[in-house]
Amino acid sequence: MGEIYANASMVRVWLGEEYGLESRALDAMVTVDKVFEDLFIHRGISPQRLDSVQTNFINHPSIVDLDWESLSQLLSRAWFERVWVVQEVVNAKAITVHVGGLNVGWDWFAAIVSALRQFRVDVPLIQCPGVKSTSLMNMLRQDKIEFGREPQFTLLKLLGETREIKSTLPVDKIYGILSLVNNPQAVDVDYGQKAEEIFRKLAIDSLFHEDGVDILYQCVLSSTTAVLDLPSWVPDWTRKVDTEPFSTRGLWAQASKDRQLQARISEDGRILHVRGMIVDTIQVIEEMRDIPSRKPYISKLTEPRIETSNPDVKADFLDPEMQNKMGTEAFRKNGKAWTTNLLKMCFPDGEKDARKQEDLWRTFMCNRTRDNEIPGQECAEGFEIVMEAMTTGVTPRSVIDAWVAAGKEANTESGNASDATRLRAAANAVFGGFARWGYNRRFFISQSGRFGWGVDGVNVGDEVMVPAGGRYPLVIRSASLGQHMIVGDCYLHGVMEGEALDGGYEDKDIQIC
Repeated sequence: MGEIYANASMVRVWLGEEYGLESRALDAMVTVDKVFEDLFIHRGISPQRLDSVQTNFINHPSIVDLDWESLSQLLSRAWFERVWVVQEVVNAKAITVHVGGLNVGWDWFAAIVSALRQFRVDVPLIQCPGVKSTSLMNMLRQDKIEFGREPQFTLLKLLGETREIKSTLPVDKIYGILSLVNNPQAVDVDYGQKAEEIFRKLAIDSLFHEDGVDILYQCVLSSTTAVLDLPSWVPDWTRKVDTEPFSTRGLWAQASKDRQLQARISEDGRILHVRGMIVDTIQVIEEMRDIPSRKPYISKLTEPRIETSNPDVKADFLDPEMQNKMGTEAFRKNGKAWTTNLLKMCFPDGEKDARKQEDLWRTFMCNRTRDNEIPGQECAEGFEIVMEAMTTGVTPRSVIDAWVAAGKEANTESGNASDATRLRAAANAVFGGFARWGYNRRFFISQSGRFGWGVDGVNVGDEVMVPAGGRYPLVIRSASLGQHMIVGDCYLHGVMEGEALDGGYEDKDIQIC
């Protein structure tokens, strides 16, 4: 199939019929293009200065009133969620994107979407499948067409990146991307074999010959109905998950240090025996955070809606300008509710000792900046700014301005411009780390008082284990007959750099069903 598109002089991508918002969406993309041009060319801001790019982009007059909702609807079209379109785009020599009577070049379209993601200013589009899939296809296409490189992704890595993409046949989640990976021999294409057997064989081969424990981090509890009958240690690539594994996001950790995988499969092929240590138990969970980041105002309001019978357009949405306004308000309201609840959980009596406070702010950003560096002590102030902003429903910039004004009034050093710059950098570092690593995760406190982040769906009583050979801890749930099921990976402060190996925990055989 890839050869067909590679030999075509032009590939036309059909997103569907026009509905009325498409020209507004493309106008929004033109505006974004002009804003980036203004920042990089006219203002001379270096693309390497991420904080400066983000601040100037978000506060640019043209962005403040941007029609994000129309762009969101365009990038939520069904085409972006189809597995076979990935190789179509990657292999094509030239591409034109069509929606109704409108058309634009793929290179321009993909460059704008990719830039929003690259500079991490795509928060208003965070739930749009088209943002990640377009950026991924653009990167794969550049590697192949522009640079002539061989595939860089392993099968497991690309399966993780394409988790949200759909296929009619379960096996096509794998077969549809085989030509784009550097180890296509990992799977034999056989449509006569059951999907369960293909998924299971891939998991076993990956565990023992390719990726080690990393395959287990792709096992995430899903709220969707299972079509396939698989044990919890075999990733079900057909099911949507709301939390992306740390291994996919790239969080640095070495929970088991240099220990090697010790595992075996039962004779019936259903039970995975893996060596590891159970280090803690989840005791309290913050449950007010909205996961995934929904738009609750859509179903609750009675204002006139735009109706559609077009399957390529998501129905039941309000006018874009109304959604922008109400979406911001809903986001602030939920952010205020869950962060207030989080602080009450951590400090029920209102007393904040220094050690516990530091553990919290480091956990909040998984002890890593967005660029995977260990945060410095300046992030303690950054965390205070972010918390004050979220619990009061204002922006971090408003909090910083108030702090600086108070410093001037008190005639202290905190009232100068350089301090404002420092505080902004600290707040950006904290929020950047939280946004990358804590996205769609559920905050919890363990029995030993540790703070952590788990996948949505963790329960009180779930245990945290560090598998031999694993970078991250796993949350497991008791099943029956001494067996457990995998719930998902987690961050548990105080065990991410191998501390558990010196903690006196029992190293034992854990059965995963």
